[in-house]
Amino acid sequence: MKQYLNAKNKTTPGWQLDFQHYSSFTQLNNYCLNLSSTELFAIRFYSENKLILNNILDLDFLKGINPKGRLSIAFSNLKGFDANLSIFRGINYKFISLNIYFSSFEIYLKNKIFKKCNETYTNFYTNIFNNINSIAFLTTVKYSNTTCPLLFKDKLINQLFLSGISDTFFYKNLPGFVDLQLNENALNSTIMSLFLFAYKFNLDKNILNKDMFERTKSFEFGGSLNKIEPFELILMKDLHLTLINLDFFVFKNTKYFEHINTKDKIKITLSSSNNYLDENFCVYRNFRSYENITFSIQFIFKCNCTIVWILGEYQSSKSCPNKVLCNFQQFLNYCNPKFVPKNIKKIFLLNILYSSIEFNIFVWFLIPLACFFGFLSNIFSFMVLVKIRELSKEYIFLIMQMNSIVILTYCFINFIHFFNNCFFPNGYLCLNISKIIYVQYLEIVVYDFLGSILKTISNFLLALLAFYRYKLLKHGSNYQILTAKRKKCLIIAIFIFSCLNVEKLLNSFVNINFFPTNEFDYLGYPLRNTFKDWNYLSENIESIFSFDNFNLDLLAIFSLNFLINSLLLFVIALITDFLLLLQFRKDLKQVMYINGKMNASNLNDNNKSKKAENSRIKKTYYIIINSSIQIILRTCELGCYTYVVYLRLKLGECMSEAKFCSVFVDLGNMFYFMSSSFTVVIYYFLNQTFADNFKQLLRIGKNDKKLVLLINNFKRGGV
Repeated sequence: MKQYLNAKNKTTPGWQLDFQHYSSFTQLNNYCLNLSSTELFAIRFYSENKLILNNILDLDFLKGINPKGRLSIAFSNLKGFDANLSIFRGINYKFISLNIYFSSFEIYLKNKIFKKCNETYTNFYTNIFNNINSIAFLTTVKYSNTTCPLLFKDKLINQLFLSGISDTFFYKNLPGFVDLQLNENALNSTIMSLFLFAYKFNLDKNILNKDMFERTKSFEFGGSLNKIEPFELILMKDLHLTLINLDFFVFKNTKYFEHINTKDKIKITLSSSNNYLDENFCVYRNFRSYENITFSIQFIFKCNCTIVWILGEYQSSKSCPNKVLCNFQQFLNYCNPKFVPKNIKKIFLLNILYSSIEFNIFVWFLIPLACFFGFLSNIFSFMVLVKIRELSKEYIFLIMQMNSIVILTYCFINFIHFFNNCFFPNGYLCLNISKIIYVQYLEIVVYDFLGSILKTISNFLLALLAFYRYKLLKHGSNYQILTAKRKKCLIIAIFIFSCLNVEKLLNSFVNINFFPTNEFDYLGYPLRNTFKDWNYLSENIESIFSFDNFNLDLLAIFSLNFLINSLLLFVIALITDFLLLLQFRKDLKQVMYINGKMNASNLNDNNKSKKAENSRIKKTYYIIINSSIQIILRTCELGCYTYVVYLRLKLGECMSEAKFCSVFVDLGNMFYFMSSSFTVVIYYFLNQTFADNFKQLLRIGKNDKKLVLLINNFKRGGV
């Protein structure tokens, strides 16, 4: 039986109630709760199915509580809000905040999206958000750009938070409010303060709706802001900017600062993400003429002339005890209209976060395609090898058949993983199963652990196959590579190599944080590649920050697994293919030398000898081309894994942005599928028997001369 209610005593603020893992609000029989003597400060709801928040949810148990101060109500995994929602009316707390996660900001009426928005439909929006003092749509919310402002009619909202806004090519999540062009004060909406956190975003009237924000006292913008449209200046009288692209914003928005009047109050927080070097002094050259701009600093900085100029004489004298000598007139003379700032520092953490989203989208589209071709090519290989194995018991065909089975199994696992994977943080366009607990366990055991073992076995078989081809060419078809003793050693080696993949079990774990407060708290379900400490084995981890320092043992096992199962086996196969090529060229020279002596006196035989030599040369080129393609694909795969190790050792991104590292692991898997798709081509060109049976599988008859000729032009002799 599922446990729908979990209570936590936070001691100082009081109790927190978590309602979770239900699929319908009717499953929550809250009437039996008696909390009259309880100091409750937070209540959170997480549903396994996406639900429309409506009046079926019973919050009457909150009416009997003696309110003391603030109450935080959070919902995760909502499909939207019912237009008749009125469940907050009877709650008597002095300050109620509503926080929304992994949801869509859509309005529904009778289970259908309700988009009608004009004064005729005012009564339809009357009850929503009544009695709510603060509303926060967190980073995992999917916005609508046609939200109706009537939601806030006759409402007094102290704080409105809109986070997770993005306007990039791959990821657009833009809120917008319908312009009703109402008469002044007709909406009667009072939103005291507005906070926006965005990435590469242009602030315009689609968000700063005049009817909604004409009474707003303060505006605060964080993250990365490209520009502010001039129209919006009339609204913002008290503005606080905490931008991590301040240098870029100032350079691109000089007109904004020119329109600031003496009544406006602007506060700018200087962060370490920006470039305050003297070479970019001209970016900030006009700051001293704006007396109503105040600055605050949130990092340890090195005093220079640009910092002194920005802060002003008074504040810089406090922040810079050692006086900096500056000739500001010389700096100002250097500035001209054609000035272009140098080395504007890129946004570091946000770039990493949103780059991971873009990479995730890229991988999400390409992996199924690569996996499909891998599955299709190995199906053909398996069918051909089944037919060959009926007539031949050579070990080389057994190894090829086993490798096809392993790759087919791994492709099947990845097809299942594809439907569970989600590249948008807000879960938009994703199946609603990734956060279910047992699904996360299946992901860890089947996809992470079993899938890695299958990759290890495949890499081992490919290395063995390359070695087998070389030995057959050198010693002939009678050479027996797998003796009873060698088989035993081979099985033991595969088992030991596979055991290294246990780090996938230890380095991935179930994520039960369904309420991530900011962009950097969203790390995927389950969590992977964090290299964190062992305490998750005994505790329920709700956030990446619940961990202690990173686990050096996990990183060591990950690196060892990478070095042996990926790099070492690849190098062995590469060296073997190189030896195969050398042996092939050596045999070619010997054959041509013998043929040259035997046919020196016969012109016709000499011509045949030249044709044979040309044929051998072509086959040599085919070996080089096929090996080069395989090397390129495997090198790209190894490069992705190497970059993950680099990120952890050099920069530490895997600790705070674990999903970013997981994306590069997935990208490496994509190149693996591409290389596994190419194995059928290698089999075809390196084995005559396989090539003949492959043509029979395609039912190429003697009359299909053009197709036979085309295949024979690319076919190489048996090796």
